[in-house]
Amino acid sequence: MNGLTALSRWSEFRYSTPRMTAGKTYHIEIWGCQMNVADAAAAARRLESLGYTEVPGPAEADLVLLETCCVREKPEHKVYSRLGELRRFKEARPSMKLGVCGCMAEKEGRVILRNAPFVDLVIGPRRLARLPEILAELEESDEPLVEIGVEGEPEIEDAQDFSRYTRAGEIKAFVNVIEGCNYRCAYCIVPYVRGKFSSRTPESVADEVRRLVDAGVREVTLLGQSVLAYGRDRGKAFDIVTLFEHLHEIDGLARIRFTTNHPLEVTDRIIDAVAAMPKVMEHFHMPIQAGEDSLLAAMKRGYTVARYEELLGRIRARIPGVSVTSDVIVGFPGETDALFETCMESYARLRFDQQFMFVYSPRPGTPAATLPDQVPQEVKVARMQRLVELQNAISTEINTAAAGQVFEVLAEGPSARDANRCAGRARNDKAMVFTTEHAPERGALVRVVAEQGHLWGCSGRMVER
Repeated sequence: MNGLTALSRWSEFRYSTPRMTAGKTYHIEIWGCQMNVADAAAAARRLESLGYTEVPGPAEADLVLLETCCVREKPEHKVYSRLGELRRFKEARPSMKLGVCGCMAEKEGRVILRNAPFVDLVIGPRRLARLPEILAELEESDEPLVEIGVEGEPEIEDAQDFSRYTRAGEIKAFVNVIEGCNYRCAYCIVPYVRGKFSSRTPESVADEVRRLVDAGVREVTLLGQSVLAYGRDRGKAFDIVTLFEHLHEIDGLARIRFTTNHPLEVTDRIIDAVAAMPKVMEHFHMPIQAGEDSLLAAMKRGYTVARYEELLGRIRARIPGVSVTSDVIVGFPGETDALFETCMESYARLRFDQQFMFVYSPRPGTPAATLPDQVPQEVKVARMQRLVELQNAISTEINTAAAGQVFEVLAEGPSARDANRCAGRARNDKAMVFTTEHAPERGALVRVVAEQGHLWGCSGRMVER
């Protein structure tokens, strides 16, 4: 998710715990990835268990929380800018509490209080379960509170379950299944702010998904920084395929997605499961990050381009209709003109359905931040433009070639581009916009024949089974 998004209202659930703050209101704003969206939902669940009610903006909120990202420098600047904007609300209503949560909170800690002394609380991702206690402590204290740290016991299972606050009418939901990351990629701050792998049990996840389905959800996306490592920290008593099997038996659940996937975690067992299980969708988001071996080695990714390409070939050969998307970093330290050209040749050959492309942003505390041969910003931007042009052409070609094919689509409602047409996602995560004589219900699985390919996906028409 790019930019700033306010969390929508979450449906009500009553807990047996006392309502400590009946009548109070809250507002949450989100930057970053799906994990942050899920964490914000968990925060909403805890707040509403205390009697808080969500409001659409900060002006009328008793508590404002910013769920933040620190993977790149730009989101941090946006957070500080937003804090400056929120200061006037604090000045107008000193009783309003302002908090910073998420990865930036873990990384910056008390630095946030030095830069924005009007902030009342700073909470890292692994401390979110203590939000009720922290708020109670804040009521008794005149000092700001900082709760960070990634060591120690993981959260209890229920603390990671926010199915009770599924938004009314939602047909898709994110479900956290594994927290943290054990990889130490040279550029990445995530292991330092989210800790090591910590998996929930399949039973806990399945219980959450059942409640989501009971609330009307048709599709779940299983989340983790490296979701295919699920279960490794539990002594391999279970793995992601075990979880697929548990969820596959849930009546009413139509689709299972999973992201993000480290290439080293993709096994034949997982590929075969995706190929064989009708409810598991044919889409891998599998970041390559660089298309040249010396850059991959400097990044500490643990594979070569040839190994990645062989894996990609196996996936495509064994899963008909699969789509593979990727992340790419442009301008990593040491990326010369010649190495960038090699990367471009690799991407042209690998032909990803889509790429999420990022200019390298040094993260203090990571090994890459102090590497020599940092690439000038203007060079990174120019290279990014070339890569965007290449990937746009590839994506358009792939989608255009899909014309005439029939796709199973989860209907999501009217298209944002054209209210006279319907929108949804194909099994392989392609965006589909289609015409129909009778609009299907949200959450229905329909058949759509693609008639035209675009950069963003395909347009077509709904057909009878």
